[in-house]
This record gives sequence, structure tokens and C-alpha cells, in this order.
Amino acid sequence: MKILAFGHRQRVGKSSLTRFLISELRIRTKGINVVQAGFADKVKNVSHQLFGWAGLKPGPYYEDHYEEKNSILPLLNKTPRQCWIGVGNGIRQAVDYDGTWGDYLFHNIKADLLIISDLRFIAEANDILKYGGFIYRIDRDSEPKVSDGADDPLSDYDKWTGIIHNNGNLNDLHKEAIKLIEKHFVC
Repeated sequence: MKILAFGHRQRVGKSSLTRFLISELRIRTKGINVVQAGFADKVKNVSHQLFGWAGLKPGPYYEDHYEEKNSILPLLNKTPRQCWIGVGNGIRQAVDYDGTWGDYLFHNIKADLLIISDLRFIAEANDILKYGGFIYRIDRDSEPKVSDGADDPLSDYDKWTGIIHNNGNLNDLHKEAIKLIEKHFVC
């Protein structure tokens, strides 16, 4: 399985680049099983099961309603993002195993190409590299850097395969997806 992952801060274009990449791959390749997944997918699923009663929606909902990720859920006095970070980090710390979410993902996804759009932690980045994968940091100058339990861990990480500067428009980001395909795939 080939792995491409994008990190690490919020609102830099990880999901948009992933959508462009998958769309282009489906046009250019036949018979390749491309799967998009995230380390936090299971976290978001568990969090919804635990806190749906308080208004926390399933993870995919927030991809179309991004602004609501950081809106307070009154019954919890926390944002959906804070819930996910708390559940994800809490389980990882309680078990005292940094590979909790990475190993779950790598052992449960069957694909020719796995595209991960939520790379946030050092152990996850190192595991992807260990499996021969590629990790790209996306930077976007117009987005302020937020400091929280998910955006901070890779701030000083220096083993990126490459850095993608997302400072243009969506057409420019689409061109970056095409460059990645040309670099990593024979089409």
C-alpha cells in the first residue's frame, strides 16, 4: 500500500488538496483502489457516539460545515474540535501508546493508495515514513497559526517529504495535486 499524507495545521487546504488528488487519480488511473482516511476518523466516530446527545455531529458533517468545528456545543461547553482532541489524546495517553490511531488505521484499511488528510502527530508521521510513505506539510500564509493539542506536535518536525505552499487560489492547489501525481505515479 502506498501512503500519501498531508499535515499539519487546520485550515491550510489538506482536505481540498486530497479531494483534487483523488479526483485526478480516478481520471488518470484505472483499477487502483484509492482510499481517503484519517487518523481522527475513528476518534470522530467514537466522539459522536459518546456526545451526539449534546449536539456533536458525525465527522463528515463538519467537512461541509467547517465553521461549526470551532463553535461551542452548549451542553458540553466545548467545540467539536476540543471534543475530538480530548478523546483522541485521552485514549492515547490512557493506554500510553503513541501508535493507537495509526496502527488502527494501518491495520484496518485495504487500499492500493491511502491518502491521509489529517497528519498531526510525530508518531504518525514516523510510521508513514517507516512504511515507505510520503508526508507533505501544507502551509498557508493567510491562516493564523493556532496553538492547541493537535496543531502543535509537528511544528518543529523536519522529516517532511516536501512542503506545499497554498497561497494562491483553488486552481493553484489543483495544480499541486497534479504535480504530486506526476511525481509519485506513472500515469
